[in-house]
Amino acid sequence: MAQLQDVFIGTLKTPDLKELAVELINSRLDRRSGPTIGGKQENTSHGSDHRRHLLRLGFQISWALGEKERAVQWLRTRAQQESEAGHLMMRLLLETKDCETWMREYETLCPDQPTVAEHWSKTFELARCQGQLPEWKV
Repeated sequence: MAQLQDVFIGTLKTPDLKELAVELINSRLDRRSGPTIGGKQENTSHGSDHRRHLLRLGFQISWALGEKERAVQWLRTRAQQESEAGHLMMRLLLETKDCETWMREYETLCPDQPTVAEHWSKTFELARCQGQLPEWKV
């Protein structure tokens, strides 16, 4: 799925197309976070996977616009409803290969999310020592 998303992002040649795609993703995410038929919110693994794919796609498109801080803020806002939001953020930021941004977000998450800090501590230490993120598959 990630490769298909990468190809799709590559077809969005202009900033206007990227902005439109992010707006559509926002709309889908807003629709999915609200109540569904019968007043019950969708809580299936399929629904969760779909939402995470939308989050990845929206973040990657926002990042492709060249506004890193705006993309990180978009992800932070949109991912906060996820069960493991901190881990999701770290994984998606790792894909960007932007060491400085990844390390800053890691340090921001640590005080409030000790399990995230513990899980990603080895990656942080390697990045700090090497000055770049390790080439780990995510």
